[in-house]
Amino acid sequence: MHIGINAQLLSFSQNYRNGGISRHIGALLTALATWLEGHPHTHQFTVFVNGQNVVERLTSQHPHMNYVAAPWPESRPAARIAWEQLTLPSLLRQRHIDVLHSPANVLPELLPRNCAGVVTLHDLAFLRFPQTLTRPKRLYHQTFTIRSLQRATMVIAVSESTKQDAIELAGIDAQRLQTV
Repeated sequence: MHIGINAQLLSFSQNYRNGGISRHIGALLTALATWLEGHPHTHQFTVFVNGQNVVERLTSQHPHMNYVAAPWPESRPAARIAWEQLTLPSLLRQRHIDVLHSPANVLPELLPRNCAGVVTLHDLAFLRFPQTLTRPKRLYHQTFTIRSLQRATMVIAVSESTKQDAIELAGIDAQRLQTV
């Protein structure tokens, strides 16, 4: 099976971008790389990241995975969203990705039909506590996160509380939710 991971929010910078979700993605890649060492040739992984410097660093750390760099700077979220929504679906088709895991809440709207979508949901703060986010971030999540949850083959909730919020606030079927 060919598995893609949208790791666009992985950052090695020394600022706030190297926080929560970035660290989660880094830990996920490290765990997968360790697993791959004991299970060679089981699955193929292609990781989509946000720059050639990230590719170089990951290639030295986790050589058993393939990396594809997007040419947007991490300081431009609009460029990342455009790449994720418009370019990533074509790359998934070209590379024959069977499953795309999006560890940061959002799948591409144009996810290929033959590609299963898995989303890790960290929280639904934009619904539970809307005042904590700026209007553009709320709009982004209300649009893309909710639609991604509704379309995903599987949703990974990071806690039981997040799972319950997904059921209660977003109407996600409990059968498609897994807590890890």
